[in-house]
Amino acid sequence: MDRHKAILSLFILLVCTTKVVEVAFRVEEFPLTHTGLFEEYEPIEKIPWTYALEGWRRGRWREIRPWYLGINPGAMRAKLGADLDDLAQTCGELVDSLNRARPPRLRMQRGRVRAVGHARAGTGLEDDRRTIECDISVSLAEKP
Repeated sequence: MDRHKAILSLFILLVCTTKVVEVAFRVEEFPLTHTGLFEEYEPIEKIPWTYALEGWRRGRWREIRPWYLGINPGAMRAKLGADLDDLAQTCGELVDSLNRARPPRLRMQRGRVRAVGHARAGTGLEDDRRTIECDISVSLAEKP
């Protein structure tokens, strides 16, 4: 067997071994990442929500992306999606952490979350859209 076939064979063996280990040890996340392999079953009555975190700076709303906060999109979704009733406080904590890491001229004066509850097909419901203002620390906010 030549060298290229041997390398290819080892690679295929490594991939197959990884899959066997994932099944044997019930690995729920991809190796070396925090991305879930499987989603949990959600009943049709439960409405899935998506969130957009925004901050007000220099006269306009700007999207706050997860990597600005040093987290991945899944972690941001998990923080914001934990409880819709506590969204103002959670949003405020995220904006405060962003403001702590930025110089005063780049801090957000206000924050909000645009939440959309996506109605599932066949339920006869419509999408639920909400805008929730964040509870941010005044001491961290840039003065207008």
